[in-house]
Amino acid sequence: EVLDTNGCLISDNIQLIATQVLAADMVEQIRLFPNPSRGESLLEIKMRNRTELELRIYTENGQLIQKTKLGRQQFFRGPIQLQQSGKYLIRLQDSKGRLLYTSWLFVTAH
Repeated sequence: EVLDTNGCLISDNIQLIATQVLAADMVEQIRLFPNPSRGESLLEIKMRNRTELELRIYTENGQLIQKTKLGRQQFFRGPIQLQQSGKYLIRLQDSKGRLLYTSWLFVTAH
């Protein structure tokens, strides 16, 4: 909340989206957009070297709803489609289970 020059109180809600790259030695760039989305987002991955990748998507309650092996990739671009509104945890890991990236994805109804 903020007071303007006229003494009026102004307030607003903001949404913070936490994103973390956990293996900067392996990951060059990862983008997940739009976020929030209306059900379809795009995931772009650029690794420093070809790496065996796996994408996992969880509900905000921790239920695994999607597990996709992306194969041995250095560059990847593909859609993430979620039909229900909610907050989803997106996790990218290598074949050894090392967590490379994590982000919340917010989906609003169509």
